[in-house]
Amino acid sequence: MLVAVAAVILTLLVTFQMFSVPLSIDFTKGLDTEPGPIAPLSPNFIYVPRPSDGPVLITIDVQLDESQGLELEKFVNELRLIYLRNGAYSWQVFADPTRKDRFHVQIMMPSWSQYLLLCERITKAEKQLIDQARSLHVGGKPPETQMYIRVNKHFRDSSSV
Repeated sequence: MLVAVAAVILTLLVTFQMFSVPLSIDFTKGLDTEPGPIAPLSPNFIYVPRPSDGPVLITIDVQLDESQGLELEKFVNELRLIYLRNGAYSWQVFADPTRKDRFHVQIMMPSWSQYLLLCERITKAEKQLIDQARSLHVGGKPPETQMYIRVNKHFRDSSSV
């Protein structure tokens, strides 16, 4: 009995090999996995952070037209998921209590290397969604983006130098 089962399995394997029938289905053919463009380093950086430097805080200040409330809410939820899925451990939006059209976005990454990985992981479709969300900005200048890295050094007293 065992020999018969082995013979059937061997016959099936030879048949699949002869006719080049794949033994599994490739579901990745329909996926768009083309990476989006990597964010360049700011020319204003004083130094290039080390991979372990962090956490990294990215802030974006935007001015938005609240009449697009439903579209804005959709973008907020989708952007949050994009960043969290790609390595951020915090993504928050704050409203300016003095101006109803001003918002402050904060994204926290564990380290500089994780930030660079996030830039590589963003797909073309996600990048397009981020660009669509940025297009909701109604200010005269583009949204202001800042990056901060936790200080990993000691400060010397300037009077003792």
